[in-house]
Amino acid sequence: MLIPGDVVVMGNTDDNIEEAIKIATHTAKENRRKKKIAEALDVAGELDNEAKDNEASKVDDYADLVDDCMPYVDEKAIKAVGKRKRYLLKIMISLICVLTALFVCFALIFVIASSSGRKKLKQDSPNNPELAGDDIRYQDNYVYHNGNKYKYNESIITILVMGIDDKQDSDTNILVIIDTDKEKISLININRDSIGKVKVYNPAGEYITTSDIQIALAYSYGNNEEQSCKLMKDTVSSLMYQLPIHGYISVNMSDIPDINDSVGGVTLTAIESVGKKIKEGKEIKLSGKLALKYVTERDSRSGEVGTNSIRLKRQNQYINEWYKQFASYTDNSPSKIMDVYGSLKTCLVSDLDFDEIVYLSNIVSKCDLSWEDIYELPGTYERSNYYDEYIIDEDELVELILDIFYGVDN
Repeated sequence: MLIPGDVVVMGNTDDNIEEAIKIATHTAKENRRKKKIAEALDVAGELDNEAKDNEASKVDDYADLVDDCMPYVDEKAIKAVGKRKRYLLKIMISLICVLTALFVCFALIFVIASSSGRKKLKQDSPNNPELAGDDIRYQDNYVYHNGNKYKYNESIITILVMGIDDKQDSDTNILVIIDTDKEKISLININRDSIGKVKVYNPAGEYITTSDIQIALAYSYGNNEEQSCKLMKDTVSSLMYQLPIHGYISVNMSDIPDINDSVGGVTLTAIESVGKKIKEGKEIKLSGKLALKYVTERDSRSGEVGTNSIRLKRQNQYINEWYKQFASYTDNSPSKIMDVYGSLKTCLVSDLDFDEIVYLSNIVSKCDLSWEDIYELPGTYERSNYYDEYIIDEDELVELILDIFYGVDN
């Protein structure tokens, strides 16, 4: 090796030679070109012996050595890069295959669950309505009324959605009507003050009698949430001539802020002033407790009869706007609808299982809801013993049921 202190015109030759040896040795190990590296080492040794005599020559020889070794280094580097690219390509292809397989599996599970959900909802379907009234007669599963022949629409699925207040009454009752063939949704907002036949039970859960009272009270006679929901479902079905109701969903009214905010809030133009912040005719984005106030607020102690009537109008408006926001928020995607349902599942009580929810999500994702598709049961308000009573107009109710649930078959 060179003696410390030797000077070369182009830097420290001792360091240069050692670097050349390192390069040559590394190249030999990597490329297994023993003969070429041996020659390179010999050149390096000669450079070392001649260092004191001809520094300039050593620099030239070093440059030649580096030039001689570099093609093999470059060739190895190129091969390494190519190998790495092929490795990454294999990983990408494998990842795409796995994701595709997962997507196919998810789609298959979704299809199977959806099909299963439809069968479950239909197999336990109650009998068709038992309409009664003037000029109503049955023959061969057809209903004849006012010269028309009607047939019940078997493609309809109905779900009762209930909002439970602090007194454990079913304060809000909305019948969701899904026409699976036409892919259409309609709603009937059923007045909580409607007078219907309610089964009354004692605290021990024993049946006492059936009374004509406000249907909202039916919920309070259950011993648990599931039984209360079942009593409410039976009461609403009875009120509408034993109309089939395939399932139910109930939620505490106090959970409305979470339901509202789950779709990013609801913007609407208030049709009535409620509290200090909601002014009639003003556009407002309802979030949190504001949504709860707009949907539930009313003065039940007012001397005015039928205070729930205007609240129903607010609820109908809110439901319509919420559904629009819901459709926009989920982009009408069944999987995103399932995500929203999953985020709210802890505050819901329902007799619908996973397969049925998947099926309904798939149908709902294809449906629109307009203001014209939201109905109320026909009737008028009376006051008896300090309580408001909503008396159903039976003739108009029959017409409404025929219009929504039947098709004319002449």
